[in-house]
Amino acid sequence: PTFPSVLMLGGSPHGGFFRSVRARSSVASMSFLGLSSIASSAVPAMRGVRRIGVAHAEPSCCAHKNVNKKVKEPSTGVEFDGTVEGLKCVGAGVRVKKIGPVRVKVYAVALYVDANGAKAANDAENLMTGSYERKVVVKLVRNVKADTFWGALADALRPRMGAKAFEGSEASKKLKDFFHEAGKLENGSAVTLHWKKPSELCVGANGKKVSIASKELATALFDVYLGKDPVSPPALKSFKEGIQKL
Repeated sequence: PTFPSVLMLGGSPHGGFFRSVRARSSVASMSFLGLSSIASSAVPAMRGVRRIGVAHAEPSCCAHKNVNKKVKEPSTGVEFDGTVEGLKCVGAGVRVKKIGPVRVKVYAVALYVDANGAKAANDAENLMTGSYERKVVVKLVRNVKADTFWGALADALRPRMGAKAFEGSEASKKLKDFFHEAGKLENGSAVTLHWKKPSELCVGANGKKVSIASKELATALFDVYLGKDPVSPPALKSFKEGIQKL
């Protein structure tokens, strides 16, 4: 009955004494019962266990810190990783769509940036300044058809690119086809918009990805979230506050 207590090793500086007492008590009990051969072999075995336990004990002060603390969007409760692919999350907000008299929460959105690049740009008021790496992550809080999502995005891109340029752009057609193929966006699914370089855009949804080489489309797409007339003012406010803290 005393063996489990020997194996449950703690970090107390006095633990070794009590474990030794329990071990000797256990051995004495086995000797009394006539199990001397087992008793003689039990002592070194238990001592070995004790040494292993002490060698692997780690003070609480040495415990690993959570370097990827979650960022929570307060309105929806959606959580985002603190870092993704070396990029730091600087804030999150909610996208609300007005349908008739009702305001509906559609998704939570977070912004990730290359922290060094963002600090070098030194402009927390205009998040379109500089060519540092940025990534927008959208997490749906309701089911949305891919065509519906693309339709809303197209309505935001068209005035930013100019109607004629948008309709004639091969890049915008490629993005449209991607969302058609991605299928329905379920509650909890994510859409990623990754602006790696001035002319390199990577979009992901439902486990699929597409790379599009277009500075015009990438600029217009990120202006939807970071520009002067964003689709989510609360999100932009959160992003700016996060950039200021870098």
